[in-house]
Formats: sequence, C-alpha cells, structure tokens
Amino acid sequence: MSKRTIFFAVSMMIVLFLIVIQSVLASLFFNSNYMPDLSLIIILYISVNFGKNIGQVMGFSSGLVLDSLSGVPFGLNSMVKLIIGYLLGFMEGKVFFDSIILPVVMITVATIFKYLLYYVVSIVFSISIDLNFFTYKYLIELFLNIVLSPVIFLLFNILSKKLYPVRDRS
Repeated sequence: MSKRTIFFAVSMMIVLFLIVIQSVLASLFFNSNYMPDLSLIIILYISVNFGKNIGQVMGFSSGLVLDSLSGVPFGLNSMVKLIIGYLLGFMEGKVFFDSIILPVVMITVATIFKYLLYYVVSIVFSISIDLNFFTYKYLIELFLNIVLSPVIFLLFNILSKKLYPVRDRS
C-alpha cells in the first residue's frame, strides 16, 4: 500500500470521526446550531495539498456521512462538498499555506462559497432549506471555522509529514 493511500485512509477516518463527533456527540453537550464545519476545513486542506481527485472523493464521502446523520435532503451535502473539494483541488501546487493568514482567508472564502452553493442547489432542485446569509448562526460558524482552521492545518501538516513525506510524493 502506498504512502498516499495510507494518508488518504487516515485522513478519511479522521474526517468521519470528526463528523460523528460534530453531528452526534456535540449536540448532546453543546448547542448544535453553533458548530464549526470541521469537514470543510479538512476538505480544504486535502484538496489544496493533494489535488482534485482526492478532494472530490473526500468531499463526497464526508458529505454522504453528513447527509445520513442530518435532516437535510439526501445528497445535498454530498453535492456541495464534492464541488468544493473538486474546485479547491485545482489549487494543488499553486498555494502554500503559512501558519495563519492563508488558511484563514481560504476557509473564509470556502465557507461563503459553501453557503452560496447551498443556495444555488436549493433553487435548482426546489429544495426547501433554511438559508439566511449573515445571520448570527452563519457568522458564528464562520468565526469558528476561522479560529479552528490554523489549528487543524497544523495538525494535518504534522500528520502529512509523518505519513507522506514530500520527497515521496510521486
């Protein structure tokens, strides 16, 4: 098994674990209306560092799990996360993350784009979902994504260097 496959498998297990934590356990202890989108942060990292193919698979898989755990129409999260993972994958090799600024800028853009995609998909497929831009809930999620993205990027940089060194990326 290649190091790329191992890194992808470990990343997928982490994403699935975080989705379950975020969707199931956090609602028991926190107000589930105000949660960061941890899968979006990881999809951003994976897509930009490993390309559109892995990004779209990661996005679709995590979206599928989110669809099965949430009350939204089945396929909504899968489609949105797949599109985000695919489009962000075009930045592979073109963007190099520093410690704070670029992850914050990119997660801000990705979060706004996620909500725009939800809006477009809901119009195209006549899905009734509650989307209000720049509400308190939206701004809290954006803030939490901004705060957590540098931390998650740092952890995934460490994991990436351990499992998938740069010199072996071929």
